[in-house]
Amino acid sequence: MQVETSRWRLRILVLTLLITIAGAGFWLGSGKEPPPITGPAPEPGRLAVAHAKAKKLPEYAELKSYYPLKPRKLPEEKVKRAIALVQHENQWIRMMALTCLGSAAEANRAEVAATVVGFLQEPDLLTRLLAMNTLGNVGAKERIPELQAFLKSEDSDERKGAKRALAKLGVDGE
Repeated sequence: MQVETSRWRLRILVLTLLITIAGAGFWLGSGKEPPPITGPAPEPGRLAVAHAKAKKLPEYAELKSYYPLKPRKLPEEKVKRAIALVQHENQWIRMMALTCLGSAAEANRAEVAATVVGFLQEPDLLTRLLAMNTLGNVGAKERIPELQAFLKSEDSDERKGAKRALAKLGVDGE
């Protein structure tokens, strides 16, 4: 009985393959162009658009220069500027500023933590994850309760981001 079923499946598979090959051969032999793909082009993502716009702004080059080639602490004047830029209208610039703030010196830790903690409530997931990472990088131990709240999130990325940030702060994220 099983051999009989296998033979039928094989026959159906071979027949399907032959029909497909014959159809392709007929279409190729007809000399006609393939039908054009119609419909609107997919829109680029919101973040990709923000990035493209950000690249044209002077703040983009400024923040890019803050990125360390080697681990180093960001000087106070650059920390102040990055704090100002986290309120920029362009999302990409805000995210770059959050990333830069993760390299703030110990003297600026409290100010950076107070600024960044507000971004944990942003509607955009990536911004929240960057805020968590920045809090972990600057050693904001006073913000542990805010980070622990994300351990109960339904979003696995939020839970992972909170665990990573808490690990940087020396807290078990379980």
